[in-house]
Amino acid sequence: MANSTMDKNNRPFSFVYDDNRGGFVVVATNDVARGDEVFLNYGKKENGELFFYYGFIDRGNFYPTIYRCEVRLDENDWQYSEKLKKLCIDAQRKFFFKLKTEFLNYQTTSLFSFMRFLVYNGDLNLLENYAYPELMNDGGETKETGLKFLRIISLENESKVLDKLKKMSENYLAAYPNTIEEDIQILESDEK
Repeated sequence: MANSTMDKNNRPFSFVYDDNRGGFVVVATNDVARGDEVFLNYGKKENGELFFYYGFIDRGNFYPTIYRCEVRLDENDWQYSEKLKKLCIDAQRKFFFKLKTEFLNYQTTSLFSFMRFLVYNGDLNLLENYAYPELMNDGGETKETGLKFLRIISLENESKVLDKLKKMSENYLAAYPNTIEEDIQILESDEK
C-alpha cells in the first residue's frame, strides 16, 4: 500500500496505479507550478522504520525510536507444555514486541506481562490472581478488551524477569561491535 503524500503547503497528493506504466504515479489534487518542490509524507515513523523501508533517516525526526524484541519460551522449562497450552498454541513460537523509547506504553506492558508468565515456576492456575484486564476507552466508555496483563507476582519472579531482560539486552548489544559514540564519529567522518 502506498503512503499518502503532501507538499510543504499540505496540499494533498495521491498515488494511483497506472496499468500502462506498470506502477504507481503520484497525482496532485491541486495545481503545482513547474519547479515547485514536492515533499512526500512517509507517516509517523521512527528512524529505524524509515531506514529499513526507505533507506534514509531524518536527523530531525521526533518520533520515538522503536526496538524490536524477540522472546521465546524455554523448551527446558519444566512447565513448557502447560505454558504452551495457556498461550493456546501447540508449538514453539517467537513472540515479538515493539518497544519505544517512551517507557510506558502498551507494548512495554505486554512484554513485562509476558516475561512474568515466561519465568514463573509456580502453579499456573494461580496466575489469574495476578491478571487484570486491559481497559480501553472507547468514546468515553471504558470496556474490557478480553486481553489480560500480569501484575508483579513476587519480588523473586520480577527479579527473574529483569535478569532475563538483561541477558536478552546483552545478546542484542553483542551484535553491535561499535559504541553509539563510535557510530556517530563514523557517520560524521563519512559526511566530510
